[in-house]
Amino acid sequence: MFSLTVNFKLLGVITLWLAGLTVVGLALYWLGVLLWSIKWWVLGASALALIIWGLSKVNWKAIRLPKGNPNKKRNLGWLWWMLVLIIVAVLAVLLLRGCDKDKATEESSPTEVTTETVVTEERFCEPGAWIILDAYLSEGFNVKYADYKKFEAYGEVLSYEERVSMFDSTAYLKDWGTLFKHLAGQSFSNDQLAAVQRYGLWCGLAGFEASPLCEKLEKGEDIVGADLAKVYTKDGDERKFSSPSSHEHALRYAWVLMNVFDGNISIEELKALPVKSYESIDVNKMYDADGNYVFNEELYLQLKTKNGNRTTREVLML
Repeated sequence: MFSLTVNFKLLGVITLWLAGLTVVGLALYWLGVLLWSIKWWVLGASALALIIWGLSKVNWKAIRLPKGNPNKKRNLGWLWWMLVLIIVAVLAVLLLRGCDKDKATEESSPTEVTTETVVTEERFCEPGAWIILDAYLSEGFNVKYADYKKFEAYGEVLSYEERVSMFDSTAYLKDWGTLFKHLAGQSFSNDQLAAVQRYGLWCGLAGFEASPLCEKLEKGEDIVGADLAKVYTKDGDERKFSSPSSHEHALRYAWVLMNVFDGNISIEELKALPVKSYESIDVNKMYDADGNYVFNEELYLQLKTKNGNRTTREVLML
């Protein structure tokens, strides 16, 4: 014979507390996913281990109310302390990460857009800035060889480090050496060079060589953003699109390249924008009646509007 006394009120309180801890844990997890690419399952496992350890140290007999003393308060302070410790630990980690990000941004943003330097072979083969631009424009790893042989993991959504590791600088220089020939010795900022390289990949080698932009380079004339407005074929004709939607997409695409080249939008700013956010802007607002591109605060705010996509920084895990 044995008897079992169940305090349903106490079990209810404990259940509610554990449910609350679960909700807080889930909220912190998704906050972590949004703010930082840390392996949050490690933190979650540690928090779970802490909870289990805490539960194992509880004197359940002492918590149960003794008969004849209904006014005595239960000793549930350990639940409060456990919750406080978890929240403090997570917020401390996020705070340290945020400070590192702010410091990195302060160190990297001042002169990147304005400083122009000569294009060398080493600089041409550096994937940094235009890989970030490409990620914003297409999200997936969108780089091909000149002969249209795909890079490994083409079209996949990869981190920045993965994209750089997949990028073969030797093969890129071999296949796109013609593009480098036209850019070698020219002075561009990092953002301008990224825009021109992405424009070259958009046109293809033959189309780029037949474009007015390439003609300007050969003549030693200054390049402006408007030179990136249209994509060309090998015959020097403006590329025709099979549908109105494809044509509008090309106009939006060119709008981004022109604004990056002219310094209206920096590569650093693109990191904070939702990928492909330019697709949600009315193309008629991007250009005036004469076909010149328009840039203003309203359009920039639209670029920053969440469209359900992660930011470029989140996609690249920067």
